Amino acid sequence: MPIDHSQEAGPARRFRPSQLPRPASIRLLQTFIILVCAAILGLEGWRDLTEHEKALEDAEVQMANLARSLRQHAEDTFEMTDYALAAVIDLLQANGTSREAMENLHSVLVNRVSLLPRIREIAVYGPDGSWLASSSQEILPDKSNQGDKGFFVHHRNSLSRRPYFAPPDRSRPLGERITTISRRFSKPDGSFGGVVVAVLDPSYFVRFYSQFDIGKHGSITLLSKDGTLLARVPYLETYPGVEPSRASPIVERLSRSPSGSFRLHSPIDGVSRVLGYDSGSYFPFFVVAGVSRSEALADWRREILVRGTGIGILVGAIGILGWRLVVQSRRRERAEAKLAILARTDGLTGLANRRSFDEQLAKEWYRSVRDRAPLSLVLVDIDRFKQFNDTYGHQAGDDCLRAVARAVRQVARRPADLPARYGGEEIVLLLPATGPEGAAKIAERLRSSVEAMAIPHAGNQPKGVVTVSVGTATLHLKPETAGERCDTLISLADSALYDAKRQGRNRVVMAAPGAIPA
Repeated sequence: MPIDHSQEAGPARRFRPSQLPRPASIRLLQTFIILVCAAILGLEGWRDLTEHEKALEDAEVQMANLARSLRQHAEDTFEMTDYALAAVIDLLQANGTSREAMENLHSVLVNRVSLLPRIREIAVYGPDGSWLASSSQEILPDKSNQGDKGFFVHHRNSLSRRPYFAPPDRSRPLGERITTISRRFSKPDGSFGGVVVAVLDPSYFVRFYSQFDIGKHGSITLLSKDGTLLARVPYLETYPGVEPSRASPIVERLSRSPSGSFRLHSPIDGVSRVLGYDSGSYFPFFVVAGVSRSEALADWRREILVRGTGIGILVGAIGILGWRLVVQSRRRERAEAKLAILARTDGLTGLANRRSFDEQLAKEWYRSVRDRAPLSLVLVDIDRFKQFNDTYGHQAGDDCLRAVARAVRQVARRPADLPARYGGEEIVLLLPATGPEGAAKIAERLRSSVEAMAIPHAGNQPKGVVTVSVGTATLHLKPETAGERCDTLISLADSALYDAKRQGRNRVVMAAPGAIPA
């Protein structure tokens, strides 16, 4: 359907570099740079996460090995204490519990304790819990009956001769909690003869564990199987004997296997640690060694900081160089586009040149054939232009051509409309999908616009100003006309222009409308 050009519209837009479409090569380059940076950061992130886990696993192995060594030390301590008790029982069964035997036993007990500094006291109690002998009277002095103590009740009610590892209990004279290992001894007739008990020095394990470098927030803990705290580094005022309820999360984990490692937020001091543990094979205890999570990851964090700085610099450099490369590529593409446009543009008028017009005419011809749409052409010629040049000079002639070109551009209101310099003082306007009436209106608007500019032209009488003659032609194309040459439209417009000149100039003449014969 012919398009009505009678409505006002803005002038055709001129070329601006910012309106150039971004070439695919630049988008590909940008994508490649982004993918390279993302790949570097992704691989580095994956490596950091992997090494983070490895650092914690290495800490678990180290703590498990330390716990194994400390478990062996604790077990050796308890065994040596048990050996001392067994030796005392042998003496009791051989010599009895008479006053003289007890006086002789005292010196033996003193000697045993002096050889084993980890033992604070060894004492002997009769079948009723009364004190018979000891290595010292500081902890369990005379008249301190132990008949109600847990270790004594255990042996009185049990025939087992195995040592008993008692939970920490409070010493009556000193008011502090003590840990004991005890054994039952029998009278010659096999009846219950009493108990031999060794009191372990509460500070011995603390002093020993303090020798190990486990970091500022690390810990080494000696626990009974029920979770009672026996010894700990760092030292707690409440130890030993911290109630099992506070250590129950640890005990629950320890009870799953005799040894191993895990990670836990400590219920005792609230520090997150990587822990390794091992349990006694004969005595009911655990040793738990732990390093704080933050200290276990200290070397990892330092390495991440150094490597992350390097990766950041690398990615930043790639980004900057890539950005500069994109900018340079974009400038080059725009320059090439500008050159391409200049190669298709008339240097004097800024309109499309003849080559560009011929290519566009061929495209619009076949599009009109395909769409069965009309195709119009307006051919413009400046009246008596040679006389204008002779009278006013070539510079004025060039200015005149540019002014007429502006007028043509102003009436080319659609993106598909193409104004072009056809040659000399001739300018063409290609109007796709435009019928003869629309083309005639555009041509008349152009003619009157040029006349209204009132450019002096003494040689163009009777007007005395620059005027143009315009010929228009329209073809209603259809598939059966596809074999015709597109210069047929030019020939028709040229004939109409010739008629306009012959009829007196400064007028618009339309070629006879109609379809090309099949």
